[in-house]
Parts: sequence; structure tokens; C-alpha cells
Amino acid sequence: MQTNQNKKTVFIVDDHQLIRQGLKQLINHEHDLEVVGEAVDADETLTKLPQSVPDIITIDISLEGMSGIELTKKVKLLYPDLPVLILSMYDELTYARRSLRAGASGYIMKSDPQKQIITGIRTIFGGEIFVSKRITEKILQEYAYANTSGVECLSDRELEVFMLIGQGHSTRQIAERLSLSPRTVETYRNTIKEKVGIATSGELMRFAVQWVIAELVASY
Repeated sequence: MQTNQNKKTVFIVDDHQLIRQGLKQLINHEHDLEVVGEAVDADETLTKLPQSVPDIITIDISLEGMSGIELTKKVKLLYPDLPVLILSMYDELTYARRSLRAGASGYIMKSDPQKQIITGIRTIFGGEIFVSKRITEKILQEYAYANTSGVECLSDRELEVFMLIGQGHSTRQIAERLSLSPRTVETYRNTIKEKVGIATSGELMRFAVQWVIAELVASY
């Protein structure tokens, strides 16, 4: 497909034809944006992407077969520099967190005004994260809670370990990154749990992920 080189290109993934058509009309209406491809599921996406070479891809979180989050992981593995914007019917933080951890640069509610999608695309092109207003409010509420839940009492090294936990690194990976022994990292983990009032490693992981994402969103 021949495209205008002055326009940023978009690839749409959604298993509902009416939604794809609506998004295509919305995006093509913009003077600087153009849809260059579309797909209904992961298999079709991975087949068509090499032909389209878009500047950004929008992915519906609820796809038949492979979910939008899993597809995002595959896309980012194959095309690390290709930004992903997740479109979702869910406003739960769980999905937003998982989408961002999978590598997405944005998470927008389908119930939001359509112009939010255009705003999100342009925000991502500007090198920033874009999240729906309702999700942002929830994240910032948890961010405020996190800052009063012992995180501020962590030492610089403990905070460094805490942030790496929130980024999904294992004890061994943290040890290698910080040039520490795994036993020392485990000691830090136990100290962090005590300071923030958390009992289990699973709870620590969830809390750390929440805090890291909140920090990321708040920074924008």
C-alpha cells in the first residue's frame, strides 16, 4: 500500500469489523495520520505487519485466540521500536498494569471519547505514555497510597531493589544487575517487606509493580 510520506501510519487490530471501520475513518480524517493495515487476530497481525511497517499499532485487548496483551508481547519482541496502543473495554487497573508491563505505550478505554484515541496516538509519538483519565486517576490514588506506605522509608539501595522487583526482575537478575549476591538481594527483599508492611513475596511483587507504574504515569 502506497502511503503519504508526510503522514504517520497506523495498523489496527480488532476482531469487530464495525470498530475497525470506525477507527479507520477517525484516523484517516486526520491530516497527519493514515491507516495502512488491519487485522482481526494475532495470526493475521503477525502475517501483515512486515508488509505494512506502521509507525504505531492499536490492539484490542479482547481478541479471539491470543489476547491483546500476549500479542503486544510478541509484537514488542519482533519490533521493539513499534509503539503499541491498547484499546480496552476494561477500566480495571489489573489490565492497564499488565498492558504496560507487556510493553504497551498507552491504554485507552473504548468508552472514552473517540478523540482520546487521536490524542493518545499523538502523545505516544511524542515519546510519552498515554493512559485513559479514569485509569490515571486510579493509578495516582494508589501512587498517593504507596508514598505513605513505607516506600519513602526505604534506603537508596532498598528502593533500587524495590524498583527492579516492580519491573519484573527475579532475585538472580537483580543480583547480577547490582553486582550483589542472591542472598544479599533476598535480605533486601525481607527488609523491604518489613518496612512497607507486606507479608509475602507475591504481595511485594504486586505492590512494587503498582508503584513503578504509578511513578511512570505520574512523571508525565
